[in-house]
Order: sequence, then C-alpha cells, then structure tokens
Amino acid sequence: MDDSNGDGATHPSIAATPDGPYRVTGIRRIVWGEKVQTAEGEPITWRQREVVADNDKEYWLCRCGQSGNKPFCDSSHRRVGF
Repeated sequence: MDDSNGDGATHPSIAATPDGPYRVTGIRRIVWGEKVQTAEGEPITWRQREVVADNDKEYWLCRCGQSGNKPFCDSSHRRVGF
C-alpha cells in the first residue's frame, strides 16, 4: 500500500505506543500558537509563537505528562513507570 499523498509526503498518522509516547508521522510542522484577545478577553485570532518542529520525519509526543521537553517525549515514561 502506498502511504503517500502524491507529493512524496505521507498521510498524517498518530498512534499510541504501548506504555509510551504517541508516534506521529506525516506532519511537516508543529507550531506553538497563542490566542490574540481584545481588552475584554474576546478571542480575535491566533498568532504563531514558535515553530517547534519543521520537517517531514516522525515525532514522539509525551503521553505520561512527565517530559521535561513537552510536547516531545524524553523517555520519562520509563522512569515513572507509565
């Protein structure tokens, strides 16, 4: 089965690994964003804060909540027995 979408990139996929992180593939960019609000607190839009990953490889996202490198996994799940 061909898992590409015609331009060489794979389709986005997220899978939970047993007792470990989420494995994310097919995502080209992960960007932190922040809400832009009026003085009254009404949401207006989102502003890009930081690009935290910018390639077409796989990412491992924390699922145990203990990573010191959130949202990415740093293998803390092994230490805490997740």
